[in-house]
Amino acid sequence: MGCCRALTAGTLAAALLTACSPARLMGLMEAPAQGGEVRDIAYAAGARHAMDIYLPARRQSPAPVVVFFYGGGWRFGNRATYAFVGRSLAACGMLVVIPDYRVWPDTGFPGFLEDAAASVIAAREEARRRGGDVSRVFLMGHSAGAYIAAMLALDPAWLKGEVRAGLAGVIGLAGPYDFLPLRDPVLEQIFAPVGPRTQPITFAANATAPLLLATGTADRTVNPANSERLAARVRETGGRADTIVYPGVGHVGVLGAFAWPLRFLAPVRVDVCRFFGVVPDGTAEAVAR
Repeated sequence: MGCCRALTAGTLAAALLTACSPARLMGLMEAPAQGGEVRDIAYAAGARHAMDIYLPARRQSPAPVVVFFYGGGWRFGNRATYAFVGRSLAACGMLVVIPDYRVWPDTGFPGFLEDAAASVIAAREEARRRGGDVSRVFLMGHSAGAYIAAMLALDPAWLKGEVRAGLAGVIGLAGPYDFLPLRDPVLEQIFAPVGPRTQPITFAANATAPLLLATGTADRTVNPANSERLAARVRETGGRADTIVYPGVGHVGVLGAFAWPLRFLAPVRVDVCRFFGVVPDGTAEAVAR
């Protein structure tokens, strides 16, 4: 408790995903989604197979949809921690879905991708019922979640037919997309058998939806070159991929900047909402950009 009370604006971003978990506090600081919030929607049987939905105000109907996958090294994470992301994006006019998915040691590759694909299929149906535009579904993630979003969009093994055709874009924040060889024994177990089929860059030629890959120069967890290499490969093979590199921003700061106390870190929220084709609600923030 003492560590949470002592946090300043600068250290809040660094502590975002730690045990002190100011991310939950930031979720409380964000105003609830104007269109309402729906929790604990099961998308499959079993633990860690539920999702939360954050609905925008009715100023745009049907609303574009984004499914957000959180990070955690494929080992931990909980959708409730990321309420600040759901509320922040809903305020931009997005219908936001945040699912849980199984993590190590309960599952490894490709179990978390199986879960994520099932959640997208279910999210489309839930969004359709709640005024979402299922012809404009975006996949978004941070860190390991950015990996998941990229794999779902690029490897056609996961999403098919109208689900794949309805993908409007992919947003990856500080994602690992080309990270072989592995030097972590746990990751070697998670991705066993380790090989090219575990890497998003392997499937870059399949990019049918545009990608926005954002990272920060101060990221010491995932090398920013991951974003640059994937974007370059997508462009080489005829797809569209844009990169944004935020000076001085670290691995968690690129996500923390969605919370209003930390938006001074970088205009990540403005850039992402513009990629969605919606206008951020913060006039001063948009003018500053």
